[in-house]
Amino acid sequence: MQFTEIKKQIEFMMQENYEDFIKALISIELGIEDKNVLNKAYNKYMENDDANLIDDNLSYFVNEI
Repeated sequence: MQFTEIKKQIEFMMQENYEDFIKALISIELGIEDKNVLNKAYNKYMENDDANLIDDNLSYFVNEI
């Protein structure tokens, strides 16, 4: 699978069910399987406008290019 196809699939998943998409990312990155914890983490994420799912350093790396 190539970049373009992966990107399209991710965009589709985000549009189809954003909440579960975010919970899946949190689960994968942090190894959380408890749905109660994922629900709380998702709610905290949505309440916090400053929260990013991608490390802020990535923006700095791109700006250095």
